[in-house]
Amino acid sequence: MHLTDGTIRYYRNMLGSILDYLKSIEIDTVDQITTEVIRNYLLHLETKGHNPGGVHGYFRVLRAFMRWLWDDYDIPTRNPIDKIKCKNRPPTPIEGITMDEVQSCMEACNQTRFPERAKAMIAVLVDTGLRRAELLGLTFDDVRISDGRITVRNGKGGKFRIVYCGKECRKHLRRYIACLEDVKPSDPFWLTLDGEPLGLDGAREVIRRVQRQAGLSKIHDFHDFRRCFAIERKRNGDDDITISRALGHSSLEVTKRYLAFTEDDDRSFALRSSPMDNRKKR
Repeated sequence: MHLTDGTIRYYRNMLGSILDYLKSIEIDTVDQITTEVIRNYLLHLETKGHNPGGVHGYFRVLRAFMRWLWDDYDIPTRNPIDKIKCKNRPPTPIEGITMDEVQSCMEACNQTRFPERAKAMIAVLVDTGLRRAELLGLTFDDVRISDGRITVRNGKGGKFRIVYCGKECRKHLRRYIACLEDVKPSDPFWLTLDGEPLGLDGAREVIRRVQRQAGLSKIHDFHDFRRCFAIERKRNGDDDITISRALGHSSLEVTKRYLAFTEDDDRSFALRSSPMDNRKKR
């Protein structure tokens, strides 16, 4: 399994806190960890002010650690963590950039030094939902303009997946590529005016600059475009599983955080899928 540095730091910090607690109550060996010990630990977290989501985060780390112990050392007794249920809080909706804001950004791209690149980058973010690292990890060999196929070779957790972009996005990609010279299939896809690879700071400045020039009240980061992708795919009739696969999520529970709808969405869905209105189409 390929884990990011951030994920490794997260687990290391959480596990360190868990081990400190066990040490404080004089738990020195695995066989001393009982269901009662685990329940008391979760109550301890609540009394320390952790909300349900925070408590569940610690619980997930403890569960992963204990399951690894039981599997790796072939401990014959039942794992006490499997007897514990810890409720997570309902998924918190993730706010993203709106399509009206996207349109304003696309228009503002004309004010940048490299408008073709800025438009192509925003179009790919909105049309594919790629993560920041996935976007910047693309090579020319990964982007197939003919059918909009984009290959993500090293997504989160080292996962491979394929996503597709639409006609307008492909149009902006063609215009961007037409500005470049002497590129090889293995070259990084996003380049500077000088033909050098565009780094994280440079890419972030590209999307921030167009938002400032568009006069947006909030400057969105890469993940806000990802949420925009998810919500718009849903509004356009896509199903949760397909959206989840496109996002590269391992669970639908994660995807649900991206699919928080407005009252207008509820009305639109109801009118579009009304059983009475659609009965004559059968």
